[in-house]
Amino acid sequence: MQITLIPVGQPYQAGLSVAAGSVCAIAAMSGAQPGRLLWSILLAAASALPEGQSWLLTSAVLPAALAAPPGLAVASTKALAQGKIKILRHRLNIPSPRQARTMLAEFDYFGVGKGSLLVADCDDRWFDRPGRAGRPPLIASLQQWAQRRQVAVVLMFHAEAGKTRDQAAALLGFARYLSGIARIAPGEASGDTRLSCNLLFWFGPTAVAADARLPLMVRDDGMVEVDADAAAVAPTVQQVALDTGRVIALRSALAGSGGAPEHWDLCDTLEEVIAACSNAQAATVILAFERTTPQDFLMQAVYHLRRQAGARLKIIVREVHVRMRYNEEALIARLGANLIAPMEVSYARFLSMMEMVQSQIFGATLPATYEQALAAGLPQQEAGYLAPRVFADTVRDSLARSRTLAIDNVLVRLALGNGLSALDAMRHCTIKRAGDVYSGDANSVMVFLFACREIDASQTLERIFALPVADLFSSEHRYISNVAATSAIEEFGRRAVGGRLPDLTLQLRQIAALRAPDNAVRNLTLPVAAVGPVRRPAPPAPIATALRLRDPGAY
Repeated sequence: MQITLIPVGQPYQAGLSVAAGSVCAIAAMSGAQPGRLLWSILLAAASALPEGQSWLLTSAVLPAALAAPPGLAVASTKALAQGKIKILRHRLNIPSPRQARTMLAEFDYFGVGKGSLLVADCDDRWFDRPGRAGRPPLIASLQQWAQRRQVAVVLMFHAEAGKTRDQAAALLGFARYLSGIARIAPGEASGDTRLSCNLLFWFGPTAVAADARLPLMVRDDGMVEVDADAAAVAPTVQQVALDTGRVIALRSALAGSGGAPEHWDLCDTLEEVIAACSNAQAATVILAFERTTPQDFLMQAVYHLRRQAGARLKIIVREVHVRMRYNEEALIARLGANLIAPMEVSYARFLSMMEMVQSQIFGATLPATYEQALAAGLPQQEAGYLAPRVFADTVRDSLARSRTLAIDNVLVRLALGNGLSALDAMRHCTIKRAGDVYSGDANSVMVFLFACREIDASQTLERIFALPVADLFSSEHRYISNVAATSAIEEFGRRAVGGRLPDLTLQLRQIAALRAPDNAVRNLTLPVAAVGPVRRPAPPAPIATALRLRDPGAY
C-alpha cells in the first residue's frame, strides 16, 4: 500500500509516496517552510486514509517552525477537531532503549495501526549516532515496528533559522533502515515561495530514484504539490528498477536446458506469463516461438507486455525446434522484443546472450495498436504466379509495407535461356510461401521474394525451381535496394497496362492440374467442352532441350 505524501497536479504522473511498513526521512533546510510541508502531508493523508489514521508525533510543545501557516490553519484545526488528524506528544530528550520500547508500545495502545501514516517531529540528536553496547539504534527499532504493524513512518527534521547543517546527508549513515531520504530546500530568489525536493534516494512503487529533483509549488489553498510543468522540463530522474534481476520464463522456452535457476519464475502458458508481469518494470521475460503456440497469440503477448511494462522490460523470444521467417523476426522486434535467440544456439550460449541485453532499453517507437503493426508486417497472402498487372500492384504494395519494418526484399529479373519461353521456365517453378510471387514477359521471368536477404536469394531460387537456375536462364539481375526494386516494378507495370504482356494464368493452372492425382484430373474442366466422357489428356511434350529433372524429393 502506497500513501501519497506530496501529490502531483497532473494525472498519470508520480508524486512522492511512501509504502506502508517502511520508514523514510524528510529534512527541511532553513527557510524551506517546514510547517507548511508538515501540515500539507498530514492533510493529504487525512483526505485519502480512513478517519483517524493520520498521526503526528511531536514534543509537548509544537515547535514554532512547525506551526500550520495561515493558509492551512483553518483546514488543520478542522481536521484535528474531527479526529482526522491525531497528535501524540512526548517529553523525551534522547530516548533510551527502554524509553524507545515504551514509546512503540504506546503507539500500539493509542491505535496507530495497519495502513496508518505516522509523521514524527524528530530531534536531530535522536539519530546522530548508532546504538551502543551492541544495542540496535532507535531508528532500527522503529523500522522493525513499522514493518510488523504495516505503518508508514515519516521522520521530519527541520533546521533552525540560520543553521546550515545538512541533516539529510547525516542520515545516509542510517540508509539501511530507510526507504528514502529527501532534502527540502527553499527557492533561490528572495521571496520565492517555490521549494525544491532533492531525493538522495527514494524507493517508489516500482523503482528507486537516486540523485533526483522534484520541483514543488504552493497551491492557492496553501497545500504543497509537485510542480508538473517544471518537472516536465527538469532532468530525467535516474531510476534503477527493483526487479532488474527477476526472470519470468515460459517453461517450454527452456527445452534442452536441463532446468532453470531456482530464482526464476516459470510459467506453463502465455496467460500465466502476462499475469506474472503485471507489475514488472525491468525484469527479463523469456518466451518461446514453437509450432504449438499460435503465432498471432505470441505476437499479441509481446506487444501487450511492452505496452504494459514500458521500455525497460527485457523480452526475449527463443526459437524452439522451428525457425522464424525473416519478416516474422522484424515484426516481433517491432512489437517489442529485445532479442530473438536462434534455434541453433545452445542453452549455455543463450544464457550469455540474455546477459548481453540486461542493460538494454527498448528504443523503438511502439505502434499505436497491435492491428496497425500487424497490417504493416505481414506479407500479402498471394503466392506463386500472378498476371503481370496484378504482379506489379502486389509487389508495389509489398515494397511499401517492407519500408515500415525496414526489412529487405529481393526482386530478380531472370533472362530466359535460348529456345525457352516464359511458360517453359514457369512450369518448373513452385512457390508456396505467402508474399513470394512471380510473373514475366516474352524475354524474362520476374521473381519477388518478400522478406528475403540478398545472401539467401540464390538458395531460395534454387529451391523454388525444379531445374537448376543456370540451365533455365541465361542471366539474372537483382534489384536489392527498395528504390531500385520500385523503379523496376514501375517500369514493368507500365508495360503490363493494356494487356501488352502475356497472362499465363490459365496455362499454368492446366499444367498444375495435370500434375495432380487422378481424382483431381477427373474434376478438371477443359477450356473446350467435349461431347461424351472426358478423356485424360496426353502428357505435355518435353521441352526441346537437353535438360534433366532433379529428384522430385529435392523440392
